Amino acid sequence: MDLKKKTEPERSTQGCPVREVLDRLGDKWSVLIVLTLSAETKRFMKLKADIPDISQRMPTLTLRQLERDGLVKRKAYPVVPPKVEAENGIYFHIFPKPRNT
Repeated sequence: MDLKKKTEPERSTQGCPVREVLDRLGDKWSVLIVLTLSAETKRFMKLKADIPDISQRMPTLTLRQLERDGLVKRKAYPVVPPKVEAENGIYFHIFPKPRNT
């Protein structure tokens, strides 16, 4: 008696649009940052304050990655103290802006 399980052939997800979105937004900080920026442009410290339990390092790393992917526009001003603003990217408007009710 053969106890080996029959397995289905593996399906490639390479080039799948859903996989590409999940790869870019797969971690919890990316999702929270994008949702927080869906309402308005925010300065770095305001963004950090609006996301509970996020460290100092994670917004910086996540914003840079989202900017590289074209999902967020990030603008750094050459002033002291440093000023950084972030907003929804040009290609990322799947989350509509919240309505004022």
